[in-house]
Parts: sequence; C-alpha cells; structure tokens
Amino acid sequence: MSLKNTACIAGAYEHPIRRADDKSVAQLHAEVARGALADAGLAMQDVDGYFCAGDAPGLGALSMVEYLGLKLRHVDTTETGGSSYVVHVAHAAAAIAAGRCNVALITLAGRPKAEGMATGTAPRNYGPAPDVPFELPYAPTTVNMYAMAAMRHMHEHGTTSEQLAWIRVAASHHAQSDDLAAEHARTHRLPRGQAVLGCRGRGQVARQALQRVRRAPSLPARRLPVLRQREHRVAAGGRAGHDLQLQHHATCRGAEVPYIVAYVTLDEGPTVMTNIVDADADALRIGQRVAVRFHPSEGGPPLPVFVPL
Repeated sequence: MSLKNTACIAGAYEHPIRRADDKSVAQLHAEVARGALADAGLAMQDVDGYFCAGDAPGLGALSMVEYLGLKLRHVDTTETGGSSYVVHVAHAAAAIAAGRCNVALITLAGRPKAEGMATGTAPRNYGPAPDVPFELPYAPTTVNMYAMAAMRHMHEHGTTSEQLAWIRVAASHHAQSDDLAAEHARTHRLPRGQAVLGCRGRGQVARQALQRVRRAPSLPARRLPVLRQREHRVAAGGRAGHDLQLQHHATCRGAEVPYIVAYVTLDEGPTVMTNIVDADADALRIGQRVAVRFHPSEGGPPLPVFVPL
C-alpha cells in the first residue's frame, strides 16, 4: 500500500532550552508536544495516536500517555536508537493510512547537558544486549562508529571528505532562510527536545498544512551513493578492513589513546569488532591483511586484537 498523500506533517517544534537543569524529561516531552500542537493549530484532545522511544520516562508509552492526558486509539514505542523518530514518522503515516489514528504525535526529549553525558565520545553499555560482550571491550563510541560508516562509504564509492563536509555546509546554508528552515524542520531534522505532528490528509487544518508543505521550495540536494550492506568474502587470512577509525579520546576502560577501532573479516567468514595494535593509523588501509594476538584484560579473559602483516 502506498503512503503517498495519505498524511502530512502539520506541526513541528524544537525546544529552545539547551541545558534543562530545572526541568524533568517528562516536562520536556510535554512542552515540545504542546509546541508542535500549537504549530498545527490543534490541542491535546485532538491527538489519538502517540509515538515515543526509550527516552520517554516510565513504562513504555503508558506513563507519558497518562502524564499528557491523552485519549488514544494507537501507540507505538519502536526503539531503534537515534533513528527511532525517523521510523516513527513512517509508522505514523502507515497508522494514519490504515485508519488507526487521525492525529499522530511524536515526541523526543532528553537532558544530556544537564546530566553531564559524554554524548558520542564515551562507550555506552547497553546491558544484556547480545553484542555488548563482543564489542564493548574495544571501546566503540558514537563518534568513531559514525566515522567508520563514513570511511566505509568513502572506500566503497570514492566519496571524499569534502563531499561529506558539504552536507553540513548545505544544511547551514538552507537554515539561513526562514521559509526553508521551517520546511527543513518539518521534513528532516529531529534534534533533542522536539516533537512533530502528523495528520490525516483531510480536514481544514490538515489540508492547509499540506498546501503549505507543497508550496515550500524544494531543498537542493547533492546526491551521494547510498551505503549498502555487502557480503565480504576473503580467500585466506583475516582482512582489516571492514571499517577503521582512530580514537583520540580517553574512555571508561582507561585505554591508551589514541587507539584504532576496526571491524575485521575473518577467514572463517564472521566479521568482528576489535582493536588494531602496533600499527601506524595513517598507513593502515581497508582490506589490509592482519593477524590475531591476544591481550590480557582487567578481570576477564584475554581479548583478541589484530596486528597488520
């Protein structure tokens, strides 16, 4: 079933506070919800679908539903990390198209600065997640994981650093225009402390919002090849080089810095996260042959690391 023209983003709101020392996460969710609803010309009683993820406090969506005083027909608490809210937009459109709700509210909020979170620069322990014991010992962070994705894209498609930098420059350029910034907020960015509102494509408010979106000038985009999953096959030996990233920040495990985080494809087939040691980071390349070594760990079994051949 096509979702084209079945729903529109009718309102969006970004919280103006960047350090919320005197507000709870629940308050921030409520304030961005009110802001998005006001932007759409609607009220809480108009909402019959609510979408949130793990940042919402309490028992799934139930606590926030009660806190906001919502009367709903549909809820969705899909959790995919930072991309949850992009997924929620698609889920909200599908729910509206299927008749499960008419007005879908999506909220995101957090207090990273107030809580002193090292967002992006410190490893995160996701508890009993199955990948944690295999990857956390090598101190992956959001920063170096994204950098590895970028390096892989450059390796696969010949993308340059200048092309990647242009994405950020273009976003800043478009934001200089109030009209483009409003459209960009509705269709692209979902920063900390923001809510968006989707409506069924019928009724006066929804039609007016849809007309505003259609009249807005389209954003010029510089298209780059899309990063795809690939099957990695090697004839013999291990290859460094699924992705590589040099990490310069100290981490919770007290690792010596800088250190190299990498994915290595083994001769036997699996790809594993690891550290490359005794290596010149500038000379290391994706696809380079490596050999395993075992380094002692604090309070645990030896960790497999790799050295270049």
